[in-house]
Amino acid sequence: MSFRKIYLLFLSYSFYNKLTFIRKMHGGKVLDIGCGNHSPYTFKLVNPSVYYVGTDIDKYNIDDRDIKAADEIHFFDVDVFFEKLITDIDYKFDYIICAHLIEHLPDKDIFFRAIKNKLGPNGKCFINTPNIKSVNFPSARRTLNYYDDPTHLEMPVILPVIYDLCVKYDLKITKLNSPNRSYLSYILGFCVEPLRIIMNKNIQFTWSYWGFEDLYIIENK
Repeated sequence: MSFRKIYLLFLSYSFYNKLTFIRKMHGGKVLDIGCGNHSPYTFKLVNPSVYYVGTDIDKYNIDDRDIKAADEIHFFDVDVFFEKLITDIDYKFDYIICAHLIEHLPDKDIFFRAIKNKLGPNGKCFINTPNIKSVNFPSARRTLNYYDDPTHLEMPVILPVIYDLCVKYDLKITKLNSPNRSYLSYILGFCVEPLRIIMNKNIQFTWSYWGFEDLYIIENK
């Protein structure tokens, strides 16, 4: 087992996150919406048993290793991304991952319509997004304050918005961590906080310490 895989597995057990969701999958098909930053390779390293389909608007930090790791990768134009996702991929998924995506989308409705369309019966969708309190956090490189990322929309997405869209599309929130962290990840974040201050940079477990993100697991009824 490589050091990289050991490290990723450690992160998956430190608190419930994207890697935890990936690790707990038992085969099946998974749709990764926004598969940049070498997500295909990371995904298959943690759980090679699934059929992985990545989608994005361009090859942002996607290399040959990622292309080889993925079972499929699709790139759609940003203006018609979710329409193409619905029409061009004609099968259902057991799992969908939308990691730090919804806060960039002006149209939340079509996003949830796509989730409903692509999730199979009892399929599960992972969503994480900045917590509302992050608008008051200190600024840091790699984002600690919500507005550090200029592509974030005016305000974070809050629970009532997600709840109402789930009701509209007959989806159910089965897990909510707000903020998303564990005792272990909080302590680890506390330990690295002096380094974060010196570097003025978001590092591993900084978000857990500050409670930067909310986590949702949404199931297709």
